[in-house]
Amino acid sequence: MNDGVRLNSSINSIENKKGIVNLDSGVNSFEENLIDVNYLEPIGRNFLSRLTVDVDFGITLAKANNLRQLTSNISGTYLANKWKANGSYKTVLSHQDGAADINRMDGEISINYFLQNDWFLQLSGVYLSNDEQKLKLRSTYKAGAGYYFIHDNRMSFGASTGLAWTSENYIDDTPDKTSGELYLAVGLNKYDIGDLSLLTSAILYPSITESGRYRADINFDMKYDLPLDLYIKMSITYNWDNQPIEGASAEDYVFTTSFGWEFN
Repeated sequence: MNDGVRLNSSINSIENKKGIVNLDSGVNSFEENLIDVNYLEPIGRNFLSRLTVDVDFGITLAKANNLRQLTSNISGTYLANKWKANGSYKTVLSHQDGAADINRMDGEISINYFLQNDWFLQLSGVYLSNDEQKLKLRSTYKAGAGYYFIHDNRMSFGASTGLAWTSENYIDDTPDKTSGELYLAVGLNKYDIGDLSLLTSAILYPSITESGRYRADINFDMKYDLPLDLYIKMSITYNWDNQPIEGASAEDYVFTTSFGWEFN
């Protein structure tokens, strides 16, 4: 609702009452002006109807240097009455003669629990492996709270903050390490632009246990829906660390275009 109240109910028009709707939660039933309903999101009655899965792939083949590259992205969302779970797994695998192979993996699992007045609680795990920063695996576990500044039928824009615990394993002989961090995140989801949707997020990690260390992760996805639940997608992912290990790059990025299918 416009005042930030979140309701789980059916919604029906009322005969001879223009612009008035009936909201029935199964426990309480009351009338509201339709203009006060800010955002509607359907919730299915069974597991599959509450689940959305996207699967997309991109392939590059070139005779020059025998180039072979595969990008893949699998993501899913499960929406319940008071919480939402998200998961994603992205890979970039590349091989060409005369150059080192490229292996990169991004993964994330998160759960948001919705509170009243556009507040939410969040638990998540973020995983990264890439050769450029010599990361065999970086695992970051976060717990915090956030707020939606905008949440309507055109877009959502929110921010969250909390604590994070990071464990890093490296490709070379550098000793593994762990660190405690704060995190500050903002996210924008724009979906009221026809068949096009935009999703972007930026997260800053100021370290608590390592003096002067900062990390940042930025993601941008642009998706265009096609008939038959198909779509094309352009994605940009950027990772930055101002204190990388010796011989590793401070930053890594990947730009991909792919073709996929959505199950909903």
